[in-house]
Amino acid sequence: MTTDILILTVYFICVAYVLYQIALAQEAQRDDQVDIHLNQEALMAQLAAQLQQQGRAEAFAAEVLPSGDKPLDGSPFLRLQLPNPRQPEADVETIDMQVLPQGMRPLQPPIKALDVRILNRSQTIQVYIDWDRSSITRLNNQAQRVIRLSNTMPNELFQPQVQSVINPGQLFSVAVTSESAFGRSGEAQSLEPQGPLIDLEKAIKLPQPLQIYSLKLLVWLKPVTAPDEDAVRLLLPFMFDLEVLPDLPAVPILRWIVSR
Repeated sequence: MTTDILILTVYFICVAYVLYQIALAQEAQRDDQVDIHLNQEALMAQLAAQLQQQGRAEAFAAEVLPSGDKPLDGSPFLRLQLPNPRQPEADVETIDMQVLPQGMRPLQPPIKALDVRILNRSQTIQVYIDWDRSSITRLNNQAQRVIRLSNTMPNELFQPQVQSVINPGQLFSVAVTSESAFGRSGEAQSLEPQGPLIDLEKAIKLPQPLQIYSLKLLVWLKPVTAPDEDAVRLLLPFMFDLEVLPDLPAVPILRWIVSR
């Protein structure tokens, strides 16, 4: 009898453990557990200071809008507006910039890269992105060089990256990560990202509030026919804070069972 009770006890413990692990997996995959916010105040303050230093504060208008339409994501984005150099009386030129991910999300999957989207709605302005002078920061505030992901990655990361050019009327979208995320794999020893950019399960254990990542993007704005010295250079700080949502269950298995 004692042996039977022991076997049943071990059996129920094993079943409970399996159910608990299933519940944890369900919670991580289905429930929004964190919210990632764009630090709009820091972005606007630094942008205004840079425009003031270049004597462009009166010519430029900038604002962070709460939600974008396709092809942008429905998350906050930066809108720059500047006059048409050819036709000052015409409507202003507009350029939209967005960095993702933002908003509520589960802990899994981890964040593998950041998505940069630029929609050049203007008729006369070119947008240049200088990747080698841009930087990415994650968790520990240590800045690293931004690496643009592509199908043809270089053999060595020290090679300079070609600037991206977004001409009038074009949409640009690219994934970027940090230099330290790369490693060599396979017999060819090709460079590939070896892990996630941000592990959210580790991030939520750090002291809050937490700046989870930031992307300082160096962009040039230049009328198509203007010389390079007339370009406006902006280091745009897209900084993001992590908020752990308060409804994380202490015992996930209970919430999972109740929801069924």
